[in-house]
Amino acid sequence: MEARNVSAPTHRLVRVPIRMIFVLCALCSGASTGAVDAPPRYGHIGEPVHLTVGYQPYYAEAWSAAVVRSRKFYEKYLPPGSSVQFKVGTKGAGVLVTALRKGEHDISYLSIAPTLSAIQEPNFADLRAVAVAAVSADLCNVLIVRPDAPALNSPAEAVEWLADKRLAVPSGTCADVFVTRLLGEYGVRPALLLDQNIDVLPTSWRMGKIDAAAVWEPEATQLITAGLARRMLSGKDVGRKSASFVVVRAELLRERPDVARAWLKAERDAQVFLANPNNADEIVRILQVQTGGLSPEVIRKALYGEGRGQGAFDSPNSVRAQYPFVFTDEVMGLLADTAAYMAKTGRIGSANLRAGAIEPDWARVASTGAATDHAR
Repeated sequence: MEARNVSAPTHRLVRVPIRMIFVLCALCSGASTGAVDAPPRYGHIGEPVHLTVGYQPYYAEAWSAAVVRSRKFYEKYLPPGSSVQFKVGTKGAGVLVTALRKGEHDISYLSIAPTLSAIQEPNFADLRAVAVAAVSADLCNVLIVRPDAPALNSPAEAVEWLADKRLAVPSGTCADVFVTRLLGEYGVRPALLLDQNIDVLPTSWRMGKIDAAAVWEPEATQLITAGLARRMLSGKDVGRKSASFVVVRAELLRERPDVARAWLKAERDAQVFLANPNNADEIVRILQVQTGGLSPEVIRKALYGEGRGQGAFDSPNSVRAQYPFVFTDEVMGLLADTAAYMAKTGRIGSANLRAGAIEPDWARVASTGAATDHAR
């Protein structure tokens, strides 16, 4: 076989500008991963937006949401062409928290315990508390008992009476935190501690399955008016308040600070409306529609005057609810105190409020009209 010489191929050196290399690398990376910048979920500043807002019309500390919905205060502030859909959490605050985490809701009105559960667990979703919806000692923290329960002389006697009784409370709620904390402080153990939502409680009372329950308004007044229970004590009797909050997805705050400010201006208008006693009749009408026909008597007593102690009604001039809107020192103290208890009892992971979980500037800005930074 004849041997042949095979010469090596000749290579030509091509100089490529370094900037072109970076461009090519970026293009290759995008092509290999399919990564494309997604459009903002909530659109751009000034554009129309669609919001889904969750609330519970059967929870009096969040009744500002009912007023926002009925009076449509948001129409004055949201960009033209925007729309709002309200979703009622008939199965409790846990449903509202889950919907926020899944992105099904953009804004929700929550009591203090679900608020802390939501904002303290960023692994599920980044949620922020941006305003105070209400503060009260007896719109949530209410203990009711069967009508034939003995008349007692002090809060201590009332709590001690619960020993070996059947006590119901919806788990994970402000009422749950209130009553279980009282039981622990007094060293009292009920015979049964039942997790029952407000739609189950009337049947339990009628069938004689429970002796007491911790609930909120207007559920407490509805059961009392129906003759199924009477009030034993509330947060007023033990100096313990609760609060409710406007909780928002951080994504909304980052992308649309204009929308966040607009919503909170509407919320502020609703709180001013609620605080004006001249609006009482209209407020009762609004709530009657949104609570599926609760009687005007129940709604009025729940918001403006309730049976306390052994049945005496509050003075018509007594303060039932406060609407601070902003995060006052009192509210921050309530949050810190409740977080400590919830962490101690395993309801949340840490007693220390997560950095950024509460963004007080949004409410301050809505009150003053100043500018603010978005969520980080």
